Amino acid sequence: MKNMITYLKQHRLVVLLVFVVFFMVFITFSVLTLQTNPENQGINEIASSSPVSNTLLEENGILYGTSGKTQDLLISVVPPTTEALIPGNIQTFVFTFKDGVSPELKVTVMYHSILDNSDEEVPFTILTDQSRIAVTLAAPVRGYGEYTISVLNNNEELFNLSYVSDVPKATPAPNNNLALIEYLPFETNTFALTYLPNQNKYLFSYKLDVNSTKEAGVQYDDAKAEALQFIRNRGIDPNTLIIEWSFH
Repeated sequence: MKNMITYLKQHRLVVLLVFVVFFMVFITFSVLTLQTNPENQGINEIASSSPVSNTLLEENGILYGTSGKTQDLLISVVPPTTEALIPGNIQTFVFTFKDGVSPELKVTVMYHSILDNSDEEVPFTILTDQSRIAVTLAAPVRGYGEYTISVLNNNEELFNLSYVSDVPKATPAPNNNLALIEYLPFETNTFALTYLPNQNKYLFSYKLDVNSTKEAGVQYDDAKAEALQFIRNRGIDPNTLIIEWSFH
């Protein structure tokens, strides 16, 4: 025993090194075990209509405007239903369940247009892990409407949540040449030229002559050529203008 104690004292560094190596081996083995466990595989794709990242949003949503039944089922909703969707964005919705995700869950997404009062089904991708589902729209958010996400279990609806989509913002055309404005509006028997201040661009509209022997496309080309000549006659290069050439 004394010899062993003496040996340990003389070789403390070696003993410490052996202990560290053993500890690192134990940690590495534990991590590998967790990674190979099927219950810890993370997010599995159960349905797909377009590519989507497997990274879910953080669970920082809270429930607003939901029924008591919904609150009994969910811990969080991202984004909250009080948040308007931004047109043009690829939106992801994340729902975190209190009692885990059932393999029988199904999701539908509908878009309702307030412009023509129409409804249509929206394609999406859905990802899931043990407690969350992430629904990502396959197309950018459309404005002037409402998106409704319904979650069903064994074809029985558990809940539905609705999100209003915001009004699209106009994007003015940059760096337009404003020299033509003083000559507008201008109109002939074949075309009209106007300026749209809210969009910072010029609008060309041609006038179809239904009694002409020329086809509509030919009439359009002739009217466009006349408009370009009108602009050049004012000493302005048409290539410096942003013009919407309307065919109707």
